[in-house]
Amino acid sequence: MSAFKRLICVLLAAAALCSTLASCSGGHGVVSDDASDTSVFESESPSEHPSPSGDTSGVIDLPWEIPEDIENPSQGLEMAESYSKEYGDCYVVVGIGTCENENIIIPSTINGLPVVEIAENAFLRNNKIKSVYCGNRVTKIGNAAFNRCSNLKKAIIPASVEIIEEEAFSWCGLTELEIGDRVNTMGRGVFQMNTSLRSVKLPFSLTIIPESAFNSCSALADVELPPNVVYINDRAFAYTALKSIRLPASVESINAAAFNKSQLQSFEVDEENPYLCSVDGVLYSKDMSTLIAYPQNRGNYTVPDGVKMIDDGAFLRIANTSFEVSLPDSIRTLSSESFTIEYSGNLTVNIKKGLSYLDSFCFSCPNGCVKISFEGTKEEWAAIRKAEYWYAPYEGFGSQSTTVKCSDGILTFNYDPGY
Repeated sequence: MSAFKRLICVLLAAAALCSTLASCSGGHGVVSDDASDTSVFESESPSEHPSPSGDTSGVIDLPWEIPEDIENPSQGLEMAESYSKEYGDCYVVVGIGTCENENIIIPSTINGLPVVEIAENAFLRNNKIKSVYCGNRVTKIGNAAFNRCSNLKKAIIPASVEIIEEEAFSWCGLTELEIGDRVNTMGRGVFQMNTSLRSVKLPFSLTIIPESAFNSCSALADVELPPNVVYINDRAFAYTALKSIRLPASVESINAAAFNKSQLQSFEVDEENPYLCSVDGVLYSKDMSTLIAYPQNRGNYTVPDGVKMIDDGAFLRIANTSFEVSLPDSIRTLSSESFTIEYSGNLTVNIKKGLSYLDSFCFSCPNGCVKISFEGTKEEWAAIRKAEYWYAPYEGFGSQSTTVKCSDGILTFNYDPGY
């Protein structure tokens, strides 16, 4: 019986006995990969994805098209036996083992069984590795799998991979990164602090860009977002060199701090996007009723007429130490942290009579000064609904002096946290 037929028999038996088991469970033992079997799963229709589990042909469906097997896989990697719902018995890479390669190639199979996962902390702080190619059966890369591999310059993540967990490639030296299009889940900080990474194309299947995904990738100046992304999370591209970002039609919203402390000067939005639009590089809701985000590295601004609300964090951490914004008659609401200048900054806001609500910390100049020019009287200012700390910087960030220049005099509000 051929090796391929023996393998299919093993998989069929495993599926019949264990079809109700959960995906990859703990390992049964450890083996060092000193003689890997790189036999290939064959596919009669390599150009099509396998059919769902309703197939009655007697052959186990694999979850994706199987590419040609890799050549010259690394020897000596430490492996643990495990079980996968898709594959049956399988292996997980748990460490470097006796492997001495600087350029790691994860094998597709060991002893005729697929290698489906790179375990948590598998190569943590390994400063010898310079590149890694994940085997084409790997579906998951665990937490901190390559974390702090400071000399890791190149990572190739193939189309088999669906999950990359938290900080899997953070604090590395990546300059080249290729991510297969089947990745649909990324963990927090997955590629953060790769300070030499200049560009990245995100995978087609990704719908949410996680918190701090590329935080502090200080050289990152070119990002291609996938056409299905819906949300960009907190600090996803903070402290990067991005000057412009194009949002595809699928994006519904972004976190206020998604591009915090980046070099961003302009948002671009696909014309087919039903949720958002861009006017002169500023991000608005599609109907122009809400100003959602103002690029941090731009000068003073006059909000166009018709805008009714400044969204949470819309002018978050403007880079200028002195910044002035003028609001139209149509403005009704200033949301929480609408305006934020960095420490010891000065903020000037010109407000018309139409304003009806000020939310908490809507003006925030830690240890600085806010100057509000209001075209109405002091009595009209008092009539505006306000949250308790509308005139204070956001919690934990120092004191602030706020003055409101009305048509009939000046009001002063001082906030001192007492520490």
